[in-house]
Amino acid sequence: FALIAFCIIAGATLIYASFAGSIPVVTENPEFWKPRIMYCESGGRPTASNGSGHYGLYQYDVRTWKSAVGAELAAKYPLPSDAPIGVQDQAFFNTWSKRGSQPWNASFHCWATAELKAKRSSVLPISLPKLGVSATPTPPPPAKSASNITVQGRVHVDNKLTAGISLATCVEGVSAKTDAGGVFRFELPAGKNYCVRVVDGLPAGATLSKLNNNPEQNSAKSYEHQLADTNYYRNIWQIFTPYYTWDRSYDEDFDFYFVTK
Repeated sequence: FALIAFCIIAGATLIYASFAGSIPVVTENPEFWKPRIMYCESGGRPTASNGSGHYGLYQYDVRTWKSAVGAELAAKYPLPSDAPIGVQDQAFFNTWSKRGSQPWNASFHCWATAELKAKRSSVLPISLPKLGVSATPTPPPPAKSASNITVQGRVHVDNKLTAGISLATCVEGVSAKTDAGGVFRFELPAGKNYCVRVVDGLPAGATLSKLNNNPEQNSAKSYEHQLADTNYYRNIWQIFTPYYTWDRSYDEDFDFYFVTK
């Protein structure tokens, strides 16, 4: 029972840390983000308190407030909600200069723009409605028997799913191209050797940033020496997707991330 409890706690910690780490941290244009964060945190009320130790326009706790304004101002205004608006605004800019938008991750869903939310959803290879779904999520593969395996993945260019990218499979007569949603698919019999390589259609200057999100693939340039229905690496996060299955009817998430900047 102790081992089970430990595994549950460790798993919950890993999931929380991964979700939090998936939130993009903005470090530029604080003047643009300041009113968005302010109204999400407090509704624009300088004396606001959430009842659990967070105060003022930007819902500082006391310790973070002291770090943001310094000991002298913190002694004069012990609570952020005691301070004039100008002091609270200066605290925001001081915090932003050190940590960007990270202290306000908890209200990300409220103040983030649609573009920023889409960037977050592309970080993890899963779709969780409560965390925001990308504008073009990968559709479920069609049902197949174990003797006819559907291989699928996506191609991202500058964090956007991209159509018209051609891929080689190392199987004679079988190739693939991404559709309008940036997804490619091809079918193979179970046990067939194959690869997945991007070969054409990329914009000028595009370079590979990474494959999928698995640490062991950090130095890889393509998916080589795959065996349909046998040696596909199943990412643990896929247990949260509506398409997760143990029957190995498809090999999924052969994702490529390219950048042009």
